[in-house]
Amino acid sequence: SSVAKAKSFISSKGSPNVNVTAPTYTYVEEITENFTYTGTAGETVWSSSPKYILTSEGRFVLKQADGETNASSYVSLSDALIGTYTCGTRNNGYTTCQSIYKVESVDTDNQRITGTKITYRETSSMDSEQGLYRVSDNKGDSYIFRGNVTNNNVYFGGYYWKIVRINGDGTIRMIFNGASPTATGGNVTISVSNSNGIGTTYAFNSLNGGPTYVGYMYNEEDTTWETGNVEATYFTEDTEYYFADGYEDYVDNEGHRMFKLKKNNILVKDKLKNLSQAELDAGLYTCKGTDEDLICTRIMKVISRKSNTNLIAHYISYSPNTTDLSVVNANNKDSNAKKRLDTWYETKFMNKLNNGKAASTYLADEVYCNDRSIYSTYTHGDYSYNNNSFASGYSLTVSTRFAGRTRLLDAVEPHMSATLTCSKNDAFTVTETATTNGSLTYPIGLITFDEVALAGGKYAANNSKFWLKTGAFYWTMTPLQYDKGQFTSGLFRVTNLGAMGSISVTGTNGLRPVINLKANTLLDTSVDGDGTVAHPYIIE
Repeated sequence: SSVAKAKSFISSKGSPNVNVTAPTYTYVEEITENFTYTGTAGETVWSSSPKYILTSEGRFVLKQADGETNASSYVSLSDALIGTYTCGTRNNGYTTCQSIYKVESVDTDNQRITGTKITYRETSSMDSEQGLYRVSDNKGDSYIFRGNVTNNNVYFGGYYWKIVRINGDGTIRMIFNGASPTATGGNVTISVSNSNGIGTTYAFNSLNGGPTYVGYMYNEEDTTWETGNVEATYFTEDTEYYFADGYEDYVDNEGHRMFKLKKNNILVKDKLKNLSQAELDAGLYTCKGTDEDLICTRIMKVISRKSNTNLIAHYISYSPNTTDLSVVNANNKDSNAKKRLDTWYETKFMNKLNNGKAASTYLADEVYCNDRSIYSTYTHGDYSYNNNSFASGYSLTVSTRFAGRTRLLDAVEPHMSATLTCSKNDAFTVTETATTNGSLTYPIGLITFDEVALAGGKYAANNSKFWLKTGAFYWTMTPLQYDKGQFTSGLFRVTNLGAMGSISVTGTNGLRPVINLKANTLLDTSVDGDGTVAHPYIIE
């Protein structure tokens, strides 16, 4: 009956429980007998284990005979698989599978197995934690939509949007939903080239050889520099990689600095385990690639071989050579994601008319948080987690885990937490204030991992009725980590099945722009609709 009573009721619901999805589900097994499964072409090994479990997140996990230890066996397609459980060939993984198979017979000629297929179905869902929840942000009490909500749809500026939350100052944060309130898949992500501005995937950044590249904006050196010894991991034992005795810089047409192998006297294509001592001693370089002409975002100099899959190497990078975290996190260059969003905003959105006014005139200048902070010690109530060994933030030879990972992934349940607050350097806005950085060109950005978690998502937990699930993969702007072993930086994303996931910044995902309407825009008498799919709010 009043805004005050609504706020009081919402507050009485307490804080969202980000340790679970919203809504939550119960799963049971579905059995299909005499099922024939064909493996991935070219794969020679299959996952195999004597036992399995079905998790509460709707995932099958293969287990060893003790029923406790995760499976790690890879078995050639043979009768040795009979009587065991498999997720399929190795490309399908073996620890968090969507379906598994109990092998009854094997057809090696056709790369097939026959047996019982085990999948799952949803038996019940609870409308737990559905609707609006109160969470503090930098400007006061924010109200975020959580769970299986259906009344947050808006039509504005020629596109459909979904309301993420009401910000602490009353402005309205919305995420892009394409040309329809029921759009799915790539139709909810933007394109800067298609005439309708819908449907392409992009890398978040074009480089990943250092922690600076998790930035929505980042910093680089003018010249390359070389680290000392570091263990470079995750070479595949039976893959042939290119190695050369030289390299050259490569700059693409957007000014991204990359690398390319250059043969002076030596060019080798071989498995890491087969490199001779003379080749190892030659100081060869590798992009860890299988293409001689690969343009690579990172390069390493071979020092020695530690194992069939690991090298001792020197990394070569443009990432800042400094122990000053503020230099690494300086907002000097636009990420690829920011470039694409800015171009889309310029060419596909800002001048769309509403009541004769450009869409941009309705927008507020609000914070987009690219949280590059690091928790050396994380506390939540009486719980404490220490990750000092991952607390660098600047080194190429030490891994870094960013705060978003610590509070929403590393913390042991039920001690996970989410936040809507942000430090100044990571709080991206157009205009600089005492608490924001003023580094943006336009008032547009991406959703954060914390906002997704508060809205009902969880890492590695599928959620078919989560309102942010679209059937497509798309980026958040929350950093995950820099991994020294892989020499890569990664961010969080939302998966096609509504789970939170992660990927290297050079991977490709859709971009779903986030904008903020000025306060009270939806209270205007010219706004039609009730926010449902059938009758979205229409801002004329």
